[in-house]
Amino acid sequence: MITRNGHAIEAAATRDIIVAAAQRLPQRAVQEDADLLMVYDHAAMRMETA
Repeated sequence: MITRNGHAIEAAATRDIIVAAAQRLPQRAVQEDADLLMVYDHAAMRMETA
């Protein structure tokens, strides 16, 4: 999926980075940080539907 100015490509790359980084952290660290958990969950769900 390519959109105007490549925003969809940038968003997909950002999701990949967020998910990869969160998966490298100890799960407890992700669970204890509400903001990180929210961003990770959102990115992971978007990857599943892509």
